[in-house]
Amino acid sequence: MRVYTIHRRGAGADLDLRPIKEGFCWPAALFALPWVLWHGLWLAGLVLAALSVAAGLALDLSGLNDAARPVVFLAIAAVFGFLANDLRRRKLERRGFHLDDVVVADGVEDAEWRFLAKRAAAGRTGP
Repeated sequence: MRVYTIHRRGAGADLDLRPIKEGFCWPAALFALPWVLWHGLWLAGLVLAALSVAAGLALDLSGLNDAARPVVFLAIAAVFGFLANDLRRRKLERRGFHLDDVVVADGVEDAEWRFLAKRAAAGRTGP
């Protein structure tokens, strides 16, 4: 089971939900560029590309042996993996979504269902 934050925009028939998993994002760490493009995080993609180029240049100029290169790029990937879902949350905030709830679920669809069931049990139909 995973923890998801539920971000909501609108109400009633116009309800738009976006569950986002808490914690490390393996796809973002392993496939950073396709991941940022898929999620439309253009600024994060530019920063990540600039950081990668700067790290490569710094490694070339520093004269460190070739064993340092994978360590540095793995560190960048790890940091991005930890920050990726938070970047998605910030993007949703800028697009008018509000953090509504936190649920524990097996997957994204289950998180949506648990949120809606919890909301219905509380008798909430509006914002």
